[in-house]
Amino acid sequence: MDQPSTQFTAPSPVDRFINRAFGFLVKIGLCLPHNYLLEVRGRKSGRIYSTPVNLLEMNGTKYIVAPRGCTQWVRNIEASGEAGLVKRGRRQTFRFQPVADEAKPEILSLSRSFQAHRSAILPDSRRFARRSIPTARRALSRF
Repeated sequence: MDQPSTQFTAPSPVDRFINRAFGFLVKIGLCLPHNYLLEVRGRKSGRIYSTPVNLLEMNGTKYIVAPRGCTQWVRNIEASGEAGLVKRGRRQTFRFQPVADEAKPEILSLSRSFQAHRSAILPDSRRFARRSIPTARRALSRF
């Protein structure tokens, strides 16, 4: 049986700054419809951590993809099974389930097409899309 990948691409200081600024904008509602702020309780500290995410929808089911791989928020969701999505100051709590390996290629292709569309709008993001998408194999969750 294959072991899930624990590969992780660490964010640069610039990436961390952009995520924090963008997370604030998402929280107050200055974002696109698919942008949410993911809030998850730390599995060791109990502290609430947040990060901006893109919500993908396919066949009526919603998915999030961790483009950097097995991040801390993915590990925290795996431990607790739940997290909150925040937008415009409203928080909804969801239970997350791992996605079966057979379904991942289709979801990742949806994520890639989303990234390609975003890259066409924002040329600077093309570098991040190419670098981050291959590491997303384990980090899929749905709710």
